[in-house]
Amino acid sequence: MRIFLLYKNYIFLNALFLEGLRMKNLILLIVVLSLAFCQLLLAYPVKIISHSSLPLSNSIVEIIRADGSKATIKADIHGKIYIKEVPQGIVKIVILQWKSIPINAEYVVTLDNNTIICDKVGLLVVNVLGQRDQSISNARIIIVWNNKIVEIGKSNKEGSYTTLLPEGNYTIIVYYDKFSAKKNVTVIGGTIDTIKVKLNVYVILAGIALSLVEFIGLIITVVLVIVIIYIIIYEYMLWRKRKLVKAIISAKVTVK
Repeated sequence: MRIFLLYKNYIFLNALFLEGLRMKNLILLIVVLSLAFCQLLLAYPVKIISHSSLPLSNSIVEIIRADGSKATIKADIHGKIYIKEVPQGIVKIVILQWKSIPINAEYVVTLDNNTIICDKVGLLVVNVLGQRDQSISNARIIIVWNNKIVEIGKSNKEGSYTTLLPEGNYTIIVYYDKFSAKKNVTVIGGTIDTIKVKLNVYVILAGIALSLVEFIGLIITVVLVIVIIYIIIYEYMLWRKRKLVKAIISAKVTVK
């Protein structure tokens, strides 16, 4: 009987012990999650934008803390980074690169300054035109920096393409159908640069681009085809007429 009571007490104490462990683990988990949540709340949002207020999405940024330590992070699609050290004092950030192009611009972040306007980024507008200065839409535009393609896009209905780029020298290559052209441009930070790229396109018929020479050749070909068809029809009518006359004469001779 005593052994049974001791065994029963042992099971009870063991259950209490296991329950205590579960409660302890639960409390520990709650504490860890609370600390993580507090750290997130304490993280200071910093937004990186251009002079045109467009975000520098996915830019690579280096954080320089007050103690001299550094950390490299990536901005989100809204151009935002989160820094936990700002409430403790002044923090420097260096925008290392954007669109895989070096920028290396340093800025100071404080509690009163959480929006960084990068003055090393400029706006580029590419206008794609034909031989008659007509706008060409859906032209393929390739932007090259240092022999590397950094961006690909298409011209809109007005024949233009607008993009943000770190300041530097670029080559703009434009394709439409079988035609192409390229132009060099220097983007200056904080400014709007507009360039015109002309293609040897005189007219677009049924989605096919033609130069002036090709268009004239097409017109001549169409005219020649019409003339040939007219001659064929005219000769056929003469042949029918001669045949009809011959048949009538033959009929008269037979009657006589």
